[in-house]
Amino acid sequence: MGQRTFTKQELDDLDLPGECNGGEVVSDVITGNSRWSIEHTVIFRLAGQADSKAWRAHYQVGATEAQGEGPWEYQDEVTATEVALVERTVKVWEPVAD
Repeated sequence: MGQRTFTKQELDDLDLPGECNGGEVVSDVITGNSRWSIEHTVIFRLAGQADSKAWRAHYQVGATEAQGEGPWEYQDEVTATEVALVERTVKVWEPVAD
């Protein structure tokens, strides 16, 4: 499993998790919340990489306007994990049609 450490400044310069200047945000989903924060998982690619690796990182933002917490607010470095898109078959329960 590949990992890469980004500085907060590198991620800010890329405008992650926003527009991702210098790359592409593939996915940004809410994965949890607390009273004061909303937790996200972002998957992104960097432009200009021949191998087109995708990276997954976690961040949180304030849950309301009163919480001024921004992404990676309390981290100087962020460890991202290399990820790849895989296909899976999932079984789910569906309502029975009358």
